[in-house]
Amino acid sequence: MSVKFEEWELKLRELMMFWVTSMANIIQSQTPDKVDFGILQCNVQDHLVFAEQNILDCLGKYFDIGEEHLMEKYKEDFIRRTSSLKQELERYAINKLEESIYIRKYWLKVGFLKEEYMKTIEENLDRLWRDCRRRQQKLDNRELESQFEIMWRKMLSELPFAFSQECAITQEMMFQLTKDLSNRAIVDILTSVSMKTLLNCETKSFPMKQQYLDVPCFKALIPWFTQECYHRLEALAKSLMAKCISYTEAKVRSKAGYDETCFRELLNMVNEWLQEEDVRKLPTTLSFETDLKFHILWKAAYAFQKMNKDFIKGNDPQQHVEQLKPQYLSIFKYLYLEKDSCENRVQDFCDRCLKPALKDYVNNRLGMEIADDFLSRGKSTEHSSRSVFHFTVQKKLLEEMNFDNYVEYINNYEKFVKSWTWRCLLDNYYQSEALEDLEKEILSTIIKKIRDALEMTKDKKTRTVCAFLFHFCEMIQKDLVIPSYSLGGVWALNTTDTESFFACIQSFLPDLEQQILAEFQDLEVESKFSSLSVKPQDEIFKRVFGCGKQCPFCTVPCEADGRHHREHFASVHRPQSLQRFGNSHAKKFHYSLCSTDVLYNDKFQNSDTEWKPHPYKDYRDCYPDWYIQLDPSIVASDYWKFVFKEFNHQFAREYDALPADLPEEWGKITEEQALESIKKSVYDEIAQLVRKSV
Repeated sequence: MSVKFEEWELKLRELMMFWVTSMANIIQSQTPDKVDFGILQCNVQDHLVFAEQNILDCLGKYFDIGEEHLMEKYKEDFIRRTSSLKQELERYAINKLEESIYIRKYWLKVGFLKEEYMKTIEENLDRLWRDCRRRQQKLDNRELESQFEIMWRKMLSELPFAFSQECAITQEMMFQLTKDLSNRAIVDILTSVSMKTLLNCETKSFPMKQQYLDVPCFKALIPWFTQECYHRLEALAKSLMAKCISYTEAKVRSKAGYDETCFRELLNMVNEWLQEEDVRKLPTTLSFETDLKFHILWKAAYAFQKMNKDFIKGNDPQQHVEQLKPQYLSIFKYLYLEKDSCENRVQDFCDRCLKPALKDYVNNRLGMEIADDFLSRGKSTEHSSRSVFHFTVQKKLLEEMNFDNYVEYINNYEKFVKSWTWRCLLDNYYQSEALEDLEKEILSTIIKKIRDALEMTKDKKTRTVCAFLFHFCEMIQKDLVIPSYSLGGVWALNTTDTESFFACIQSFLPDLEQQILAEFQDLEVESKFSSLSVKPQDEIFKRVFGCGKQCPFCTVPCEADGRHHREHFASVHRPQSLQRFGNSHAKKFHYSLCSTDVLYNDKFQNSDTEWKPHPYKDYRDCYPDWYIQLDPSIVASDYWKFVFKEFNHQFAREYDALPADLPEEWGKITEEQALESIKKSVYDEIAQLVRKSV
């Protein structure tokens, strides 16, 4: 059932992403005042309501043929997952469409200037051509270039170039931050943060400090409470930082100029994170919130400043006009010499308009296609489910027996999984033709759409190239974005026979397709992946990572499907001491497992119990959403017992403790037994779920 649901989920994500891309392309072809965002929102909701109902219908059929007493208990979970998926995709679609409108506003300013400049250039070019044609003496190539150069310099001196001004991004950051913090009476703290600290933010990770925790009543008596909170807070802060960096990188990749909403979005992310239950349980101080926001925003400000400079440089109107000079010189010569310039102009249209639009189309779709290929077509059985994924990772770790990898896996699970998925993708496509096949398939599909659009445009019997291209761009706007300013020089060919222009484009398409494929082939796999708008590693990560919750005792990740379920569980737990803060209250390592502890009257105490001792067997009083499979024999944890006894001294040095006095029988566990224990846990998972329901 879970595997089937994930197939439906992946397909819906794919369809929604492609639909949003089509809508974004249409937005890029229109002025913002013609875009009705209310209608777009309704369209998003209509699409998702239909998709949600379709999945619910499929679920209903599945449950009808299942064992009622076993399936009914999980029906609510799948319905909840469906509703959650709808909400997630709705947020994604609305945010993407808002971003498209925002980007369009930026490019509209740039495009308007470029179109005005090209109009002026073409007017001057037309006058020069007519003047030269009226002369009795025939001009040779050198004289034509000389006349063009004179016209060009005079025109440049008269054009009113408007240069974009750099935004005061640092000042804007301070304004947004002060505004965010003002209602909590901690604005005074802003002035206490040194400029040296801020300047280090752009290159260094967030530095944790003991004063970020407010536990004065326990600090002197039980210092390990503070240490435990410190490490918990550090891990949570690292996770937040990773998300904020990912957001910033996505903004930079959009290639738009800076907008004040960038900082507001980051602050919203931090404020939502601060309200999460895991964070609220920790006794953080006001300085923690202030310093964290400072660090995140200043780091982002550095990236946004560079992004804005690149935007201004890349859209310098004078630089753009200068880049057009060879093109217009060529047009001028062909017009004067009365040569047929159709092939040259079509070549120019293909190189400057179609080619970049086609490459963008491939890059917009390839990421999702890779994820689909990797997950759905048997390319990676190890990502077929979370349980199999956990087993595969642990098996590989066992084969390598690298201590540092185990430390990373245990203490930075999210980062480890992302790195692992990235390496799996690279290995899978590094020397494989599968990636080239996907590119060919995507490009072939859009080339066919172009041919169909050309045929339909031809049937309109347009009289000029200008009208021909206008209709063509309108028909293909859902798939390709071709800015009107990129058509400079082609618009001027209103005397060209549209039949010839059409025939030339059709004949150029095969060569254009091969050129694009050759350019893709020259790129390294890493370069290809970095240019994709949808990152396949992110889509795959969503499948194997799950809800991200970890066991409150040993931090083993939850293996339940989806992000929204009633109970979290893991098939195998591990000794608490293996995590960085799991041994903070003792000088010597202890080796008990929570799956065994919950059977007895031993007690635990932490911030969740308000530092009061609480029986392990009543752990659900504090963690009602966690189900820890009882393991009186602890045979299922042979894997982690083997790892513990192999790296006992290394873990002790890493965590500044004394090695554990492990039971004698642990020393007899072999690598084969360790592997067999986790292999068995994968096979036993369904049986455990059945026992739970019974």
